[in-house]
Amino acid sequence: MVLLVPLFMIFAIGIIKIFALSVMVQRMELAMYYAGRRWMLESHKNAAYASWDQNTLVKDINHYIMNFLGGEDEFKRQFLGFKPQDIKFKVEPTIIYGVLKLNVRTKGLIPFQPDLEKEWEVVKYVPTRDRPIRWNIPSVTVEE
Repeated sequence: MVLLVPLFMIFAIGIIKIFALSVMVQRMELAMYYAGRRWMLESHKNAAYASWDQNTLVKDINHYIMNFLGGEDEFKRQFLGFKPQDIKFKVEPTIIYGVLKLNVRTKGLIPFQPDLEKEWEVVKYVPTRDRPIRWNIPSVTVEE
């Protein structure tokens, strides 16, 4: 009986880590959906606005992605094994579409391998609109 408790704890922690890994990957996909939609609606085709797109828009999207993945919460950062600087979002604009990449480097998330560093990547290809529009989250209030 005494030997079963530590064995159970090891398996329970491993299962929790696997579940956390699957949740993190799903949250990365959701964050990239948000980033892709926002990039499609607010980015410009005109090269005169390229600096605004790369400096302001990408930094704002990166801030929201970092908060969504748990970069502000100390417990999530320690459990998932990343720091805010380990979350990297970048955009490579082309004439027709933008290539959006999200990289998250974790350490110790793979069960039974606490020293293993792994980098997770999600890539989205998003078309660019001719006329950018401001991104707004729909309101649930009804105007009368």
